[in-house]
Amino acid sequence: MSAALVVDTHILIWMRSKPHELKDTERSTLMSSEKRHISIINLWELATLVRLGRISQRRDWFTVPEGFDLVSIAPAHCSEMASLPLHHRDPFDRMLVAQAKIERLGILTRDRLLSPYGSRDRDGLLIPD
Repeated sequence: MSAALVVDTHILIWMRSKPHELKDTERSTLMSSEKRHISIINLWELATLVRLGRISQRRDWFTVPEGFDLVSIAPAHCSEMASLPLHHRDPFDRMLVAQAKIERLGILTRDRLLSPYGSRDRDGLLIPD
């Protein structure tokens, strides 16, 4: 069982609009996690994707899913992001890594570009170093 996780934006999109895209292991990890989070960064990235026309506008994009808590951006997250190596240039993903590291959360993601920032646990979560 995963203690606590934050989801990457693509996972949130699939949860909301394409649940069939989630792997069984991802569903299981989501259901068995003691604490589930989304980040304000997810909502910011969704707004950017809507604005760019990469996803359609939906009301539920900007609400916290039931059973999830919201992680806001804190000064410590910004400081951590500034010190991360540039393995990944996407600022949304880098902030998510910084938040996960400071808050001690695993990241549920399929983004292989995040792999240099940590290791995978038995549930497939990326655990930032």
